[in-house]
Amino acid sequence: MEGNNIFFTRSEICYNIEVIAYDCADIDKFQYRDFIDTGLFLIEGISEDFARKVLSRIRQSPVPAIYLKPTIILEPGDHISKELQSACDGSMSVRRFNGVYFQQLQDIIERINRKTAFLDNADKESDTNLVFKILRYLYSRATELVPMKSTATIYGFTYPDVEIFFSRPDKEIFHSFDFLESQRLFSSTFYDRAYFCSSCHSAFLNFKEICTRCESPNLRTDDLIHHFHCGYVGPFDDFNREGKLVCPKCDRAVKHIGTDHDKPSIVFNCNDCGNSFQNPNIITDCYNCGKLTKPEEQIMRTIKKYSITPLAENASIHGMDSLFIKALEKEIELLPYDFFKKFLNIEIKRIKRYKNFTSALCLLSIKELDKVYMEAGDRAKQIFDELSSAIKALLRTSDVITSLSESDFLIILTETEEEGAETGLDRLRSRIKNLLDNNLEQIHEVHISFRMIEDSMELDSEGLIADITEDL
Repeated sequence: MEGNNIFFTRSEICYNIEVIAYDCADIDKFQYRDFIDTGLFLIEGISEDFARKVLSRIRQSPVPAIYLKPTIILEPGDHISKELQSACDGSMSVRRFNGVYFQQLQDIIERINRKTAFLDNADKESDTNLVFKILRYLYSRATELVPMKSTATIYGFTYPDVEIFFSRPDKEIFHSFDFLESQRLFSSTFYDRAYFCSSCHSAFLNFKEICTRCESPNLRTDDLIHHFHCGYVGPFDDFNREGKLVCPKCDRAVKHIGTDHDKPSIVFNCNDCGNSFQNPNIITDCYNCGKLTKPEEQIMRTIKKYSITPLAENASIHGMDSLFIKALEKEIELLPYDFFKKFLNIEIKRIKRYKNFTSALCLLSIKELDKVYMEAGDRAKQIFDELSSAIKALLRTSDVITSLSESDFLIILTETEEEGAETGLDRLRSRIKNLLDNNLEQIHEVHISFRMIEDSMELDSEGLIADITEDL
């Protein structure tokens, strides 16, 4: 076979497998959505980059029947990394075909497809929440999430099964697992402990001994010798006389360690400033960002193995409500979207009839709000509670709000002048931005806009909503 190819089975995998091969020179234009009903994906392992790009496209699809599809690397070879092979459901070599292994592979594929078919809305473009996709993936595989030590990532550990879901794998993967565990969706067991750079979170740190005076790492060490006869203790150089050991205090020859002397410790000598000392200072030097830090100031993280809980299994099958929506509903009543549109229509007609006041339709959009719990971990709930309080502070009892998505909201500020709407929304934007910037490293864009509802307006509720949400 020549070129890069993806193969699709027409039905469940069997010994007389029938496949369709597609040349994927232009992989970005390939339409995976057309292959929901296929049994599995076979990716020809021509190159690591190609296989990884194909698998990323599959896993980052919002359609469960696509991103949960069993995926096998065909002819992986030595050039496909262990991490990438682990991210797939198996590998298969035609040249080294093994009937027993093939039967085991078939059992795995059939189990994954059965579990995927059991999920609600498996063939719909419904899963945009990254954490939810990870839960569904682990549910469909019935597997434990085990870390792998790797030099391919600066974090030293990788979870190849799910890391392929992330468009840019970084420390967020640890935060997302912390969040899942805090919500009782993950249970964990100890795997390892490791130090990470407090600046860039790299696991690759050089622990260096440095001079207590000038902090230079240019040190040499000498044995410290204790002479039993006279009790003198000094560095090796004090005893060295033309290659023989002679005590500088009593002038006796020192010959047999354990009989006439021992070496209780070592002494450090700085080649830069000449300082001698027994206990050097320790500093960590990050290979990635170069920051020098005391070891106790670095991040000590427990690396864990994870498995999903019964609560997570139920969420995987039936869906998982937005944590922010839950927090917001504790503070204020969210109208169903259809009711909101009816209220907006009534408000438009009321203003046109009485002509002596105005209201404002507002759009609040917090970009990538679903990633807050990946960044903040178990602090996410507190941040969402404070966001909810900020929105509640804007609203009066006569105002109404609805959600368009997990991060987009429509608000009607009744009997509000343009200046008042602008002032209140600017205050809300500033409060939300400060909250996110002070608690998170990633910059989250906060978009707020509004349209005035006036008696001269010709749009109905749907037209007005379409106008204000056009940028979304």
